[in-house]
Amino acid sequence: MSNPSHVEQRRFGRKNVNLEGAIELPLFPPLPCRVRELTAGGALLEVADARSLPNVFRVRIDAAGIEAKCHVRRREGTSLVGIDRKAQGSGLPFKILSGN
Repeated sequence: MSNPSHVEQRRFGRKNVNLEGAIELPLFPPLPCRVRELTAGGALLEVADARSLPNVFRVRIDAAGIEAKCHVRRREGTSLVGIDRKAQGSGLPFKILSGN
């Protein structure tokens, strides 16, 4: 049920998806994640443990041709993390790696 007093603050429209992704951290093998929502400026990821992720990491979403350094915007429970792509303090769209 939606909250009528909630004000949508997204700068980009979101799309519900179900894509495989990977979180890349230095010195660790890629961590699998599931992309649940995708926008030009960010994503909602489902992970094994959202609490253990650092606030900044790289994400790859090969099916969408995306690779980007991301910042955690919010954590929802233990398995969901909202991220956005930022550079020099302003939101920028994801870098698209292919023609997808």
